[in-house]
Amino acid sequence: MIRRIQTYSLATLLVALLAGCSTSGNLYQSDSLETLFPESFTGFILMDPESGKILEEYNSERYFTPASNIKLLTFYTALQLLEDPLPVFDVYEFGFYYYLRGAGFPLFAFPDAQWAEPAMARSLLALDSDTIYICLDNMSDTPYGPGWAWDDRFYGFQTERTPISIYRNCLTLTRETPISQMRLFPPAFEVQRSATVNTIYRDPEKNLFLLPPSIDTISELNLQIPFKADGESLAQLLQQRIGKPIRAKETLPLSALKQSTLYSAVSVDSLYRRMLQDSDNHLAEQLLLLSSRKLGNQLSVEKTIQYSLENYLYFLPQPPHWVDGSGLSRYNLVTPRSMAVLLQKIWQEVEEDRLLDLFPAGGESGTIKDWYEGDFEPYVFAKTGTLRNHHCLSGYIRTKKGKLLVFSFMHDNFPGPSSSVKKPMEKVLRDIYERN
Repeated sequence: MIRRIQTYSLATLLVALLAGCSTSGNLYQSDSLETLFPESFTGFILMDPESGKILEEYNSERYFTPASNIKLLTFYTALQLLEDPLPVFDVYEFGFYYYLRGAGFPLFAFPDAQWAEPAMARSLLALDSDTIYICLDNMSDTPYGPGWAWDDRFYGFQTERTPISIYRNCLTLTRETPISQMRLFPPAFEVQRSATVNTIYRDPEKNLFLLPPSIDTISELNLQIPFKADGESLAQLLQQRIGKPIRAKETLPLSALKQSTLYSAVSVDSLYRRMLQDSDNHLAEQLLLLSSRKLGNQLSVEKTIQYSLENYLYFLPQPPHWVDGSGLSRYNLVTPRSMAVLLQKIWQEVEEDRLLDLFPAGGESGTIKDWYEGDFEPYVFAKTGTLRNHHCLSGYIRTKKGKLLVFSFMHDNFPGPSSSVKKPMEKVLRDIYERN
């Protein structure tokens, strides 16, 4: 009997919520969200960011696993702490040598011309020292975040976070055609084919990579493989890049004197755009490390998160449980209502054209390039978040009448592929676009 009363109350509440939505004009039947997402625990909210009025909501105060939606908290935190130009290295002098401490910036992150950093290479070459030393002693976090899956360490979406980051701390393995040779970039580590493995494997203690025989049957390759980003490996890569001897030291000499800071030519918006549109986990973690440089000498994602929760995100209606920058951890928990309030705050603080340019655009860019396509131009600008059995989408809708609305969709514990919730979500968002 109690269970029936609870079910009836939920349906009654949904009727009341949706019936009172003058803006959306009763988009759904009373049980439509339950019907549309029968195998998912679903939360939803639609808000007018200008007035703050909640137009529709369903389970909006319940906690969900946000996956990469957590990058929106990372984005807002970085907005408060970072500005151009971004620091890459602090340069110290001791005796006849120079020592570099990284600021967390993802150096040489991509093969695009804008990320080549020729000025950085010239600055390093100009240091008047036969050998340059790098030190990784200014990070207090572990390379992997809390709750990261151990068996994901072989995949390019889970790379180590480090004070000096080069090539996103991963190798890229490519083959353009079935008859092309495999290419490894950067060509720095030992890679072998081995009949003893059935998937790509890296020795946990060193950068020895084993490829399964099945790799030769894949006609086109574009794989990212994380490497162990220890001091010696990063020194080897940096030396290879600039053509000058680089060595690793465990700690900076106590009497070393800081001489200067070297800055990147890559804009902070370029990092935001890559992180949000491509859902780049490594950039998200490095942005929080980079942000922590403003808070003290030791780089720490954990410290940045705690500082942000206390000083920047105190306005969220339900405090998030936030443990990493990327959303790889299943320990993260956020409510749709808090996500909507955060998106409202971002909209208030960032010029709208700039903001929408940074977000993935439905049918056009990023992780929603193949979804939520508009008739003539994008109408959904939103960040995805996907882990197995979890999918979220939070962002902005530009309606047919030109109104910008905030929304957050969150789904947990569905057994099928993410398309099982994306398809009905597309219908809901299209209805909102048409009717507002």
